[in-house]
Amino acid sequence: MWLRRVGEADLPAALDLHARCSPGNLAQRYPGGAREADDYLRHLLNGRHGASVAAHLGTGQLVGLGHVLWDGPESEVALLVADDWQRRGVGGALLGALVALAVARHSAGLYAVAQAGDAELLGALRATGLPLTEHSDADDALVVSAPLPARGVR
Repeated sequence: MWLRRVGEADLPAALDLHARCSPGNLAQRYPGGAREADDYLRHLLNGRHGASVAAHLGTGQLVGLGHVLWDGPESEVALLVADDWQRRGVGGALLGALVALAVARHSAGLYAVAQAGDAELLGALRATGLPLTEHSDADDALVVSAPLPARGVR
């Protein structure tokens, strides 16, 4: 498995990843659930509001997709890992790349919005070693945030 930056040209591969994910997996990752997931990809991959990284096999098939969205002084991170690639370190690898992009952009912190029972995302976030803060938002989603170190400090 390798990681690389992706953009609009990778839309067909990202749509194929969505097709291989269960509706439950897509519903955990996208606010509008599986019905709206494909529409979000165009926005996420266009690069105007952030950057996207994919985990792919030697065949080019995507097994995971991560996004970092610039949100003022902070960055939002979001991950999707194909069902059959869960719990294999794909999410952690993607998250590491996204954190590096946010640090390089001088983001003061990052956050992720998750469902309360999203053990995979929470585990990947905890594995970063960043000091996490968790709270519920108005929609009862779990928001996990952390300050980021200054660029070059680790």
